[in-house]
Amino acid sequence: MPTPKLSREEVVHRLTRAFRAFGFDEASLAKLSDATGLGRSSLYHYFPEGKDQMARAVLDAARAWLADNLVVPVSAADTPADKMARAREALGRFYENGQAACFLELFALGGAQAAMGEAVAQDMRAVQGLFTSIAESAGHCGEDAKARGELALVVVQGALVVARGGGDVSVFERALARLPQILLD
Repeated sequence: MPTPKLSREEVVHRLTRAFRAFGFDEASLAKLSDATGLGRSSLYHYFPEGKDQMARAVLDAARAWLADNLVVPVSAADTPADKMARAREALGRFYENGQAACFLELFALGGAQAAMGEAVAQDMRAVQGLFTSIAESAGHCGEDAKARGELALVVVQGALVVARGGGDVSVFERALARLPQILLD
């Protein structure tokens, strides 16, 4: 019996897990094929341009998720504390409470840098801008709000790397818990 055809969304979801597990450079077509349950020819059916196109699809899906689950809810929140709570909850889900690799680690370094480094840099600036807006909503102005947004981004991204490298997700949990102090106080 033939395998049922997967939706593009499901293929991208499986590719996301594979890229997060192996990184861009180590995610060979064989590993991506195994992770999706699709043969190489089926992968090329979905992504004729190959691995770079697969990675761009993963990044696009992540951007869409973050827009729907981070940017919109934070922007809609009334109080700075509500904005912060929504941001922490969304970041925890997106990064699987510190177990999932950050996209900066996956796509802004190594072989992916030429193809996706600038897109990832834009995304990092957008998240920093979101953090800055939370600080501004708490009454911080200008350079102070911007510095707080930058520090929040560094704390989150650094905690992801340390949590994965050290095998201790509590590092990420503690970083999320520090965000209100960084952005609101």
